[in-house]
Amino acid sequence: MNLRDTERLDPRRFMALVSLMAGAAVGTACSSSDGTTAGGGGGGSAQGGTGGAGQGGTGAGGSGGTPTGGSAGQGGTAGTGGGGGATCSAANCPGCCFNGQCQPGNTQVACGASGQACAPCAAFEHCPTNQCVINPESLWDVVAISASCETTTGGQSWDTGGGAPDLRMCFESPQGTVSKCTKEVPDQFNATWNETIAQSQKASLLMSKGFALALYDVDVAASDFAGGLWNFGAGDLQQGTVTGDGGKACNLTVKFLPK
Repeated sequence: MNLRDTERLDPRRFMALVSLMAGAAVGTACSSSDGTTAGGGGGGSAQGGTGGAGQGGTGAGGSGGTPTGGSAGQGGTAGTGGGGGATCSAANCPGCCFNGQCQPGNTQVACGASGQACAPCAAFEHCPTNQCVINPESLWDVVAISASCETTTGGQSWDTGGGAPDLRMCFESPQGTVSKCTKEVPDQFNATWNETIAQSQKASLLMSKGFALALYDVDVAASDFAGGLWNFGAGDLQQGTVTGDGGKACNLTVKFLPK
């Protein structure tokens, strides 16, 4: 049918025909725009269908996606070691400290007190009271080193005619009893010997009043006492070499050597 044919129609039929043709056109447009959908009626339904398909597509993509694993757990913090024991010190150790440990401190190899570092005693010492002292059983040699005398003794010459003394040093044990002497150095105010006059003597004897070192001026008729040393102590033995006033214008030098 074309518009020319409408010229012979009744006006009411014409209007109905126009409405029918308009609806058909809209229906065709809806069918065409809904090609990707299940089809819809009016324009509003067509838009709703398209929107639904779009959302559905997104949803399908999401459910079909590759799952993503969760984050790996982090390792726990390492535990802290236990606290160490108290450090050896004067506050907790009446003896001596060795490698951070308190020791009794009364042995020859580890001697000390009040938390001080342990120390070994010398071979001639022991540690009965937490300090190194001379062992009374230790053995010693006694060496006569030298003597030096003034030119007069008590305002008088040593020998008749003003001569110098003839010197020798002796080890006396007990005091007053000669055990061994050095060789004689004649007519000298100064004498040097470096001679051992006693061997393997116990420290207990050397630190007692039971012995003496005596210097003599040797004469033909009799030897005159020229001085002497006695009453030695532990400090003298530890010092080793001792020089003392013999009391008769002469100084004596002796040495104590531990065995």
